[in-house]
Amino acid sequence: MSLSQSDSARFGFPIARWSGSDGPVGSRVREMRAEGIRLVITRLPLEDLYAIHELESLGAKLMDVQSLYQFDYGRSGPIPSHLL
Repeated sequence: MSLSQSDSARFGFPIARWSGSDGPVGSRVREMRAEGIRLVITRLPLEDLYAIHELESLGAKLMDVQSLYQFDYGRSGPIPSHLL
């Protein structure tokens, strides 16, 4: 977990960025609350359902979802017309 200086300055209150991989979710959330963090920005893989559910049980709310797509530009053949 690290304090995000730029986000905190922009919104006017303490905001942290957290990878979600540096310890048990519950204890990290309690630590962040004790440090006065009011918002946490994190990205978790969908497969980490335990951490996602634990965060939700502690009051976290899902605010954004990111989908990543991969395309092989080196492949041969025309691009399907419905994609143009």
